[in-house]
Amino acid sequence: MSFLAIACSVVMGLCGLIILLNWGSIINAAIKRQSFSFTPPFLCGIFGFIATLVYPDSQISKFAWVFLLADPSIMFMIWAMLGMALLAIYNMVKPK
Repeated sequence: MSFLAIACSVVMGLCGLIILLNWGSIINAAIKRQSFSFTPPFLCGIFGFIATLVYPDSQISKFAWVFLLADPSIMFMIWAMLGMALLAIYNMVKPK
């Protein structure tokens, strides 16, 4: 294994672990009805995506998008942007 492959594997593993821990904190906060925070927001999805893209094996590079969809902070941001777009469209077509 090359140094690049080992480095990318370590980054992908750590990012995957932090993403799982973020989801665990969300589920725990929902059960206990308390607030939660992401650790570190956006970074794990983006770093995991980049590490998967530059990984030497092309079979793994095809799944780089998984980190972007699995990261809860990125997923919530996408949902918020879609909701804001739908609200803007609704306000434009709403009868006055």
